[in-house]
Amino acid sequence: METPPQVALDPQLQLKAAAVYRTMDGNIVIQQSLRNQLPLMLVFLLGILGAGWVNTNYPGGAPLLLSLLPSLVSAAAISYRVMNTRVVLSPDYLLYIEGIWAWQQRSIRLDYTRIQEIELCETILQKLLGVGDVVAMPISTSMEEMIALKGVLRPRLYKDLIRDRIGPTPADLGEHAPPHVHAVGGNGGGT
Repeated sequence: METPPQVALDPQLQLKAAAVYRTMDGNIVIQQSLRNQLPLMLVFLLGILGAGWVNTNYPGGAPLLLSLLPSLVSAAAISYRVMNTRVVLSPDYLLYIEGIWAWQQRSIRLDYTRIQEIELCETILQKLLGVGDVVAMPISTSMEEMIALKGVLRPRLYKDLIRDRIGPTPADLGEHAPPHVHAVGGNGGGT
């Protein structure tokens, strides 16, 4: 099977992406943004304030460690969510690494030639905070190969960057697709 020629990447997209996340050997390393953890950060702050209030107004009441428990649990959850997964955007593929803080590590490599569609998912809160999820759907029907960039800053930038790297998809080509490429929703006969 022949590999398609490399598509010339938009240098502006590369520079913008490198400005948001760190780069390593020309690869862009992405992790969840702390902005996406706003609800847990509020639980953390309210837990600290509540612990201070309880220990000030009820001396000899609940021990300090017990009253700080909600804050400690939310801090651990924030750390785990932000630090446990990474997605690496290399010039040729996406690499999803999960389990950096776990006993087992799982990684998925998805070549750009095998990506069928890129989806952008944002809740209202995520839109206000400038974060969102970018999902790369593979050509195969296996959901295990799907890669999701969850809670990343400037998700449209990464959707555009990935789309720029994969080139036009069959859905983009529509009726103008070459004979070996079938557009989604076509008659499936091909000509």
